[in-house]
Amino acid sequence: MYLHRAAVKSLVLKHQSEFRGSELLCEVVLVKKLNYDETVRPLFPES
Repeated sequence: MYLHRAAVKSLVLKHQSEFRGSELLCEVVLVKKLNYDETVRPLFPES
């Protein structure tokens, strides 16, 4: 399943309350759901 970055970001925003604001958890869940970490990972650059 391949999604554009904007689609993934909207999915993150839509479900961010489910992830309790945890970017790491959000990334892990989306990577598992979408199986496309190349799209998800850039949304959360390491600080």
